[in-house]
Amino acid sequence: MKDIYSPYSRKIVIYGYFEKLINSKSKIERIKVLFYVILGVIEFFTINQLSSISFIILFYVLPILCTLVVSSVKSGKLLTKNLLSSILALVEYLVMGNLFNNLGLWSKFVARNSMKINNGEIQISNNMLSPLQIVFVIVLYFGVGYLIYYFAKKMKNRG
Repeated sequence: MKDIYSPYSRKIVIYGYFEKLINSKSKIERIKVLFYVILGVIEFFTINQLSSISFIILFYVLPILCTLVVSSVKSGKLLTKNLLSSILALVEYLVMGNLFNNLGLWSKFVARNSMKINNGEIQISNNMLSPLQIVFVIVLYFGVGYLIYYFAKKMKNRG
């Protein structure tokens, strides 16, 4: 019997999941995958020109807006849709973070956007994939997805 917890088996499960997602008959699932692919391409080609605010919008605000839009579509279970949207956002963040770190693009972004103003300092993490940053992104994406689900369920129960 194969060990389902081995790295090789996990990769097969992950690739199988994404193959199923891409070949899904659901249009909304395909649109979500396409959205994150396009977002990743935009992030990759614009990282050298991004300001801190632009980075926040691309990496944090747009995935949250995607979850909101997906939640408004009246098909399927809301919790499942939000969970899948959060997973896709997290995977896109991790892939781009790994790519930026390996290509040295992240260190250039940090150098360009870190600054000192009088007695204050704006400092960006030297590693996009630091454990604290990953925890922040997980809490942000999944927390917002759950909050959307929670409020939608409350509104549905009211009337």
